Amino acid sequence: MTRVQNLFGRTPTSSADTKNFHGMPAWTLPLPERFIQVTLTNTLGNTFYLKQSDMLEQTKEVHAEMLKADPAFYAKGLVFARNKGYMRSQPAYGLACLARDSRPEARLAFAQAFGEVIRTPNDLNDFMTIHASLANGSIGGRRVKRVIGAWMTEKLSEYWTIKYGTERKAGSYTLRDTMQLVHPKTGEPRPLFDYIMGESEKRKVDISTLPQIQQFEALKKAKTDEEKIAAIKIGRLPHEVVTPFIGSSKKLWEALVPNLPIFALLKNLATLERQGVIESCKEEVLRKLTSPQIIQRSKILPFRFIEAEKHVTATWVKDALRDAVELAFDNVPEIPGKTAVLLDVSPSMQPGMGWFHHTPSPADAARALIGPASVLSVAVAKKAKCDVVAFDGSAKRISISQRDSLLTQAQKFWGVHVHPRGGTNQSAALDILRVDNEKVDNVVLLTDGEQNMGRPFAQALQEYRVALSRKAKVFVIDVSPHGHALMAPDDKNVYCVSGWSDQILNFIALASQGWTSLADHVKSLDLETAPKP
Repeated sequence: MTRVQNLFGRTPTSSADTKNFHGMPAWTLPLPERFIQVTLTNTLGNTFYLKQSDMLEQTKEVHAEMLKADPAFYAKGLVFARNKGYMRSQPAYGLACLARDSRPEARLAFAQAFGEVIRTPNDLNDFMTIHASLANGSIGGRRVKRVIGAWMTEKLSEYWTIKYGTERKAGSYTLRDTMQLVHPKTGEPRPLFDYIMGESEKRKVDISTLPQIQQFEALKKAKTDEEKIAAIKIGRLPHEVVTPFIGSSKKLWEALVPNLPIFALLKNLATLERQGVIESCKEEVLRKLTSPQIIQRSKILPFRFIEAEKHVTATWVKDALRDAVELAFDNVPEIPGKTAVLLDVSPSMQPGMGWFHHTPSPADAARALIGPASVLSVAVAKKAKCDVVAFDGSAKRISISQRDSLLTQAQKFWGVHVHPRGGTNQSAALDILRVDNEKVDNVVLLTDGEQNMGRPFAQALQEYRVALSRKAKVFVIDVSPHGHALMAPDDKNVYCVSGWSDQILNFIALASQGWTSLADHVKSLDLETAPKP
């Protein structure tokens, strides 16, 4: 095609089959991509454009459509969302839907996916609650109970039993509740299960073979700090059950720190500082926050470290949290070719701002941007050794240092670089590349997809390709769960990616070397082999 035909022939938006919330041209994503988008971004809460009730209805529709079309892909999507997207609500909801499907292929998919989606008793509680709600209080037939029972028999440990407890909480299922409903088949006496069920006239509980349980019971009876410290250390007791016994005792806080998993440590850093023990625990805190193995195994989203940094004052703790953010991205492969990063900083990009009939204040918008969007954009830019072009109604280029930390540079988006003024014009960011005559191989666009100003992004991209880079790949990181896209799905050089996970960078790096779509990647996953239910 000639340059004139490219520019004045079939328009880039003529195939658009829907409109976004502002009435501009948009495309409906294929069902698998819509399903992945929902499972990786929708927390079943309010968004800028839709209320919680609307989001729930959208979730139900997409899940039902995908489950009906392909139970195997559906199950793989749930596993991917739980283990790579670090989501909980969506996979639990999907597993509950899968449990209610009686087709043979759905029953097998449920059995294969269950252990990969249900990682902890908290996940099991979510599943039980949602499944009972969908089934009018029932938890299903024997096949569902068998799968749950097998998981409990294989997975439940003393640590989990102590951590998640057996006390009833409003609206939730305890381990005891679940056990009473599913009656796990153990084949032999299980002292741990007896402990969960509690003593009765017919059942005596022997904890002589349960060392952690013994120490937990000793903690309950302990009178002195020394007795409590011994129980905490010997039993390596989880912090959730220890803190009610600690009070303001510095000795007990110091004894607890080695037992804190890294996510619990993050949540308690400010408490340790307030209790005056952060300095005496410095070696252990640094060990966990600066360990590549611990950080990578934790599956903690990098922006969680930024949130923790806001609540501490010790300089060395802040520095350790900066190191932790860097470590979270360390193993991401390099992105080949020249790359441009375009970051949407309009007010609707604020995570957690909820559903509004009005535009939030610039101050609120700026504060919210010290989170997933800025961290992810800076991370891509550092890997690709490029700048970030930030846009709302207009756009500007922001230099990224290869030496300054991710956290430091993400913070600069607040109060230094970015002052959201309303409006969203993705095309303005591409225009900067054209004006600067910048030819790139990859365009990474991080946005919620809701353009309301300027030329449609698809049109601006076509103009850029004709002028500078015909084969430029575009990675649209869409952080909204709304089901439509800025670009036509049949553009083979456009990749739709959803969510906030650091796994996004892995996908971009691999896709730029020849991978296909995220849906194709999910389809290629192998679920664990399970016996037919």
